[in-house]
Amino acid sequence: MKFQKVLAVILSLAFATIAWRAQATVIDFGGLPGPNGTAYTGHVEDGFTVTPNDGDWHQGLVYGAPTPSIFGGPVPQPVFGSITVTGGIFRFISVDLSSNSATGTRATVIGYMNGITQFGYDFTITTANQFVTLVNPGPFMVDIDELYIAMMPDTGVSSYNIDNIVLRSVRAVPAPAALGLIILGLAGVGFTRRRLA
Repeated sequence: MKFQKVLAVILSLAFATIAWRAQATVIDFGGLPGPNGTAYTGHVEDGFTVTPNDGDWHQGLVYGAPTPSIFGGPVPQPVFGSITVTGGIFRFISVDLSSNSATGTRATVIGYMNGITQFGYDFTITTANQFVTLVNPGPFMVDIDELYIAMMPDTGVSSYNIDNIVLRSVRAVPAPAALGLIILGLAGVGFTRRRLA
């Protein structure tokens, strides 16, 4: 009888974990109105707000992973550019970045929580005209409320792009099916407790 009770608790916790696990969101810049090269002033996608800060950002409707993406200008001599992503508490998983010249574009990714740096990564894109995925290299993903991505082009780079920012919301709202699993798990605990009483 004790085994059944422990099993019921374990199952209910497993169902609750499955139900409440956060869902990944991909900011893929879909739905940008265009045309290609139009100034990018930011947008909201799946509850996340992307805001361009420094630089000269444009909608990239002819190049992406897949299209669309956003690119830094002005072409052919882009300047330093940065964006921020906000939208509750979330975790950074990955981002796709591209530079059109192998001379390199330096990328910086920083995560903040309440204005305090939680992580920071720097790397240089040395492949031309090909998206490179920067995956969060941290052993544990940490909660953040702001993601900062900056791009610094080297000499010879005429454009750079950002696409597919993958985030995981920490406080997900359970879907109806997930709620059903939670209720089923709790009912199992209640039924087992009643049988044992």
